[in-house]
Amino acid sequence: MPGFVSSTDFVSEDGERLAIIEFDSPESLRKWRTQEAHRATQAEGRADWYTEYTLQVCSVLRESRFERGKDTKELPPINKGPLPGVHGEGGCACGALRYRVNGPAVACTSCHCADCRRACGATPVAWLTVARSHFSWLKGTPKRRASSPPVLRDFCGDCGAQLLYTSESEPEYLDVTLASLDDPDSVPPRAHIWTTSKVSWSNMRDELWRYPKGLRDGR
Repeated sequence: MPGFVSSTDFVSEDGERLAIIEFDSPESLRKWRTQEAHRATQAEGRADWYTEYTLQVCSVLRESRFERGKDTKELPPINKGPLPGVHGEGGCACGALRYRVNGPAVACTSCHCADCRRACGATPVAWLTVARSHFSWLKGTPKRRASSPPVLRDFCGDCGAQLLYTSESEPEYLDVTLASLDDPDSVPPRAHIWTTSKVSWSNMRDELWRYPKGLRDGR
């Protein structure tokens, strides 16, 4: 029939059956549902073959393919467009610390690593990466803690809010907690990182790219 693309059946060892039927558009699917021949076959199946079944209508959100022999080391880009410039302020919960970011974003990620999870008491933790020269403190002096070497974390000594992540191995960059920005909606995350450390109940129900480790690891 017009609009029909393919039909594939799978049967498990215990007899459970899965059928995947593909149409070229929602309109073609709607026409198929009301076709007399289909309705007659459906009625016969309910009467003579099935005691129950579940029907789901789905659309493809993202498709990935693998071809043996081709280089699969390169991951797709994190986002489909340039990262925005960030020109705004942020700070801790109690207001003792204030900062300003003024420059292009290098990366915007949601981190699932155990260190960030324990430091912030949340998962995942969203980070904005910028050049150190584009960040400045406006008010207060943060406390600093060395976590996993060579990482340093800056936080408010009064309310405990985590604000900065820096690494001695990359002194030209720093990471700012996205949620501490006054306007966190201005730079939403573009990827999940350290997904190998993700807790089981943290659901990544989005279309962001997923990296088993960090962006800088290239994996």
